[in-house]
Amino acid sequence: MDSAFSNLKVSPNLACEFLGVFARSEYALKAAGFAVGDEKQVHPDWNAFAKAIGDNFDQSESQEVCMAVDYLLTNPPKKQVLRNNTLEFSEAPRTRTKAERIKFY
Repeated sequence: MDSAFSNLKVSPNLACEFLGVFARSEYALKAAGFAVGDEKQVHPDWNAFAKAIGDNFDQSESQEVCMAVDYLLTNPPKKQVLRNNTLEFSEAPRTRTKAERIKFY
């Protein structure tokens, strides 16, 4: 049986670290009130979070953050969508702030 990581182009340790950080980030967003849902399910509200931090994010003085944002905005990944019951990739929608654009990527 193939490993779940056999087709990734990154190390399994890096993939696990990313998943751990991402899961903690989603929990933190929900715990901080950036959540949508009901008694049956809850999801982090990335849209509300992006709008809340938009002005501060756009004015970041961190060179690493600016470089990462510029890279993503210059080379945006496509967004996975379901069209006619088929998974496809489409261009991510344009939004007003960098934070909102990054959220889509």
